[in-house]
Amino acid sequence: MNIDDAETWFLHFATDLPNEAGGTHIGMFLSWAIRRGLAASAFADCLPALESGTTTGRYVLFERCDGKLMTRDLSEEGGAFASAWYADRYVAKYREALALHDDTPDALAAAEDSPGNQRIVDGFLDAAHGEWKIAATLPSRQQLLARATAALTTVMEAAGFTPSASTQWSADAETAEYVRRGDGFLQLVRLRSFDYPLPGGRGLGIDLALETNLKSLGALVYTEGRTDLPHMTSAAAPTAFVPLATLAKGWTGPRVDTNRWQGFRVAGEGDIEPLLGWLGRRLADFALPLLRRIEDAASLAAAFDAVPLSRSPMFSSYLQYSLPLAFEQARHPRLDEVLAEIERNVPTLLDAGHPLRPAMKAMIARLRARETARRAAEVKAGRGFLRRWFDRD
Repeated sequence: MNIDDAETWFLHFATDLPNEAGGTHIGMFLSWAIRRGLAASAFADCLPALESGTTTGRYVLFERCDGKLMTRDLSEEGGAFASAWYADRYVAKYREALALHDDTPDALAAAEDSPGNQRIVDGFLDAAHGEWKIAATLPSRQQLLARATAALTTVMEAAGFTPSASTQWSADAETAEYVRRGDGFLQLVRLRSFDYPLPGGRGLGIDLALETNLKSLGALVYTEGRTDLPHMTSAAAPTAFVPLATLAKGWTGPRVDTNRWQGFRVAGEGDIEPLLGWLGRRLADFALPLLRRIEDAASLAAAFDAVPLSRSPMFSSYLQYSLPLAFEQARHPRLDEVLAEIERNVPTLLDAGHPLRPAMKAMIARLRARETARRAAEVKAGRGFLRRWFDRD
């Protein structure tokens, strides 16, 4: 199989670069492969000259390969690595590493065939190959999920969470779900194993989402949200959840934090059992007992009730509608303080033109108006704001 061909580059030169310049990047890959024992045995005689610097990979490419790099020019491992990594990543990484900000063929070919550039290429190829080798030994995400459910299902069931068929599908993740239902609430634990891209190939990770859905509070969140943000289309969002940052406290192993995935990284086979053991203990001792307590607005307000609010284990953002609405539904005595704290912090989180700023401001105004009207009604009925906490004669 053809991996790369210098001719495909020099045929598109717009300047008078020599044809050989179109093979510089290919030759650097070949040189690296020969010196790392990842080339075909036919190139063994090139090793001394490449290591001493008396020749370059580009020279070998044109002298021995007619400017074309083929899988037959590499060992079995070298060919497997090139097949997995070269076409999609090598040229982009080469441009980035050598600071070739122009994406034209001429800019690529203008990079010098020098020992200094070869060392730079060696560095990122070594890192990519190392990542690829680790990824090649990892289990599939399906196998990882099977091991995770075998390790964690007993913990879930002991806390009253039973396995449930998952309704989620993803091209890069496998999902298992556990639920606990009660009158007016649904608590959900979603366990996922996922793949994500690394420079050398595939990364593997585990994600845990712990959510609670309170029927009456969720309906109020949706109604309030639609008032301020008419384009809101879903009432299915969780009322509250245990943030990953809270769940992961105490974990000293590797983490994943990409645009798509946040979770616990499985960097090698040896990471799996320690991670699953730690997760089992963390779920049993902290996360599941915390989630079990959230069965209504009053228990959610109690879980949020910290000074400042950010100290609560359930806190993730001041932009949660469910946070102030839980305090309102629970008729919590700290509602005024909570609204004031949210009001102080929202401007520091959002740009002045962000639509959530006026939305949160409008919702807080409605909550204050409702609370003022409710307290006035209580006073009128002979049940003042303070007296409602005491039995009447």
